[in-house]
Amino acid sequence: MSVACLDIGTSAVKAALIGPDGVVLATGTAPYPTRRAPGGVVEQSPEDWWNACRTAIAQCGPLAGEARALSVTGQMQDLILLDEGTVVRDALLYSDLRASAEHVELAANMPDWDDCAGTVQDQSNVAAKLLWLTRHEPDHIARTSHIVFGPAGFVLQRCGAGTLCDVTTASPTGLLDLKKRDWNWDLVDACGVQRDVMPALVSDTGVVGALSGAAAAELGLPQGIALVCPPGDAGAATDGLVGDVPGAAYLYLGTTGWLAKISAPSETLAAHPSLHRLALPGWSTLGIAAVLHAGAAADWALRTFLNGRSFGDADALVPVDRASGLLCLPGLAGERSPVRDANARGAFVGAGPDTGAEDFYLATLEGVAFAFRHAADELGVGSGVLPVVGGGARSTAWQQVLADVLERPIAPSPEADAGTHAAARAAYRAMGERVPDPIAVSLDPVSRVNPGPRSARYRRLAPVHRNLYGTLAETFRHLADATSPERKDPGHA
Repeated sequence: MSVACLDIGTSAVKAALIGPDGVVLATGTAPYPTRRAPGGVVEQSPEDWWNACRTAIAQCGPLAGEARALSVTGQMQDLILLDEGTVVRDALLYSDLRASAEHVELAANMPDWDDCAGTVQDQSNVAAKLLWLTRHEPDHIARTSHIVFGPAGFVLQRCGAGTLCDVTTASPTGLLDLKKRDWNWDLVDACGVQRDVMPALVSDTGVVGALSGAAAAELGLPQGIALVCPPGDAGAATDGLVGDVPGAAYLYLGTTGWLAKISAPSETLAAHPSLHRLALPGWSTLGIAAVLHAGAAADWALRTFLNGRSFGDADALVPVDRASGLLCLPGLAGERSPVRDANARGAFVGAGPDTGAEDFYLATLEGVAFAFRHAADELGVGSGVLPVVGGGARSTAWQQVLADVLERPIAPSPEADAGTHAAARAAYRAMGERVPDPIAVSLDPVSRVNPGPRSARYRRLAPVHRNLYGTLAETFRHLADATSPERKDPGHA
């Protein structure tokens, strides 16, 4: 017997049937398109999500017909309008930036907004998008009876769970009062929507409904099985990888990278300029430091300095017994952590006559690793083995750089599918059964990468690297001003 798990991501859904011991019995995946348009428009169709879920579950084969529960997680910070279950319009995704003017207005009128939400707000927040819709699409708002904030909420609603939102998915919307674990009703009112359209908040993982007959027929799952609402994708990735114990941390090394740590309920919830804070079940919080260009910076360096070589080929060229001799800031188009600076750009300092292409590439890997070291200081990440997941974890050279710069063993696991594993953990917990261990528990100790001789040099360089962000901040600001498309050359009419 197993539970059916869905992780509805930014471009595709993953389905998995997972047994009580955490073993994956079958998997499936199905993509869906994203529509982009001028003005910051980024949308997806909820009907595409649903159809992709059907396809992915079907790929799991006949075992799906024996599943005992359906547990659904997915991308967060989306906006879906429903008219008694019918989709009113396509979903506005987290990356949709059309509501910049509305964000500025709300921020001016809500001076305590950042501290209430626990995170500094920007124009991607859902509150601004809601206000944009009330002004630009009032007919759609008039038809709206319910709102959900991610594909998991949409799919669970269609399956029979009602309209709900887990507290982790609610956090990045900007509409959650992090301290009260309730909606910020003053902000909801400012967005121009009725309070009764807001979804019910799910604070703890549990059974939220039973799979309806109609949905069961479409999905190929047994009617009446338990519906479970685990945390949204950031919380699910954390729980699936390292569990839910305060102090647990991990590093994600994808196109964007982040360092995440679970904090106890008693720790501060005030907004931090370079950290995100999300609610987790049980009143814990998740602190996230996002490095906007992690794998993206490495890919750029591979193309620019090493003729587009693969990670594997580049690993053979990178020296493992010395540092690059350079300092690199990896933010190619803005940075979020360790500083929040939209004007930041990539930078190298320290090149000399003997600096080679492989040094610039190594410096890029070091620059991302230093950014995570600074983030670890901000988050208060303790010592001990740090799990590392994501595509960048495949690079053996980067593994060693991370261990050396962070001065701790790392446990790379690039293929870990933490989202569906967390969904399985949530399902078995909700049914009162033994919960599978987090993935990190079973990582092979032999795969750990320990700090090497370079660590002492990197320790001396760390404060120099951290100060470089402040040293170059004014330069980045002047560069942005001088190269702005709106700025006219004073030497020309």
